[in-house]
Amino acid sequence: MNFYRNWANRWGGTLLDVESQPVIKKITIDNLSGNIKEMVYEWITIKWRSKKVKIPSNFENLKEIKQLRALEKAKPELRGAVEDKIKYIIKGYANYPKIVNTGIGVKHKVTLTMENGRLVILKDVYNEGPDLLTSPDFLKTKNSLPQDNSVSEDNTRSTSSISYYYDRQSAANYADQYVYHHCGCNYGEYSYYPNSYNPCYVNMAPGDCANYVSQCLFAGGQPRVFDDGTYPTGINPWYYKNNGNCDTYGDKWNSAWDWAPTLYSTIKNSGRGMDESYSIACIGDVAFYRKASSGTVDHAVFIVVSGNSGNPDLYDSHTSDRYHCPTLNNSHWFYVWIYGGPQSINY
Repeated sequence: MNFYRNWANRWGGTLLDVESQPVIKKITIDNLSGNIKEMVYEWITIKWRSKKVKIPSNFENLKEIKQLRALEKAKPELRGAVEDKIKYIIKGYANYPKIVNTGIGVKHKVTLTMENGRLVILKDVYNEGPDLLTSPDFLKTKNSLPQDNSVSEDNTRSTSSISYYYDRQSAANYADQYVYHHCGCNYGEYSYYPNSYNPCYVNMAPGDCANYVSQCLFAGGQPRVFDDGTYPTGINPWYYKNNGNCDTYGDKWNSAWDWAPTLYSTIKNSGRGMDESYSIACIGDVAFYRKASSGTVDHAVFIVVSGNSGNPDLYDSHTSDRYHCPTLNNSHWFYVWIYGGPQSINY
């Protein structure tokens, strides 16, 4: 718990409270050893006060906006996307929450044994995810191949363009709705920490991060592109197809939708966005995590609150479950600007 007590200092914030609420999901007894095994879901809420920041008299003097203006000058075709991003960066100064309730979900596999008539913890296996804590007993499973429930591919390709509007706030609203979070009700009530994953999509656990980010992008207006002859069919497919209701049996999707490395490359190759610096990332953008050992993309999260010169952006994610968690500026994380406002892509 001391780790979290010092945690808010990393952002210049002030820690107000740390609360841990474990919920036992399943209990079994090992017939050979007699040990009790529990599946526990722990929700950690870190309440902190953000740093008070003076609102600039002229936002054009901000370093991040100067950076965007320089990019706009070099690439005039990004003018609309630049204006859209600047609008939300400015909102990060006026609308940043004074009190932040960051949530972190942790799955535990606990083994208990009886000693001197009392149950004691023999083993607690858990992994809190990137940049947080992992138990000594945790062994990471090998990465599975990307799921690809796509239909058979049609080689007919289109070179047309499609117009759309990417609304950052709508995407963030969806992200906040369909992620684990503290509902504000009394402990012990059924919905204290509700399972807020959207039931109209397949839960791709243990690797649901890219599926969730794709849902957020789609909710914000990003258009699907198919590879089976469905309009629009193109060279950078990104889609999830269902039968129009929440019966997910038979749903189809491709690896760009549900696998972080392919999602990253598809965003860039399709012209939906580009790499960006930590300083200009904002609500509606996506952050990816690189493995320390290999440098490969391993995780994706969605930014839901724009930061400012004194406070970090905040993100939501699945696998690991996070709610309004501060972004980090280090070598493991990199950021992708999703072009906002009126846009068009060649598909």
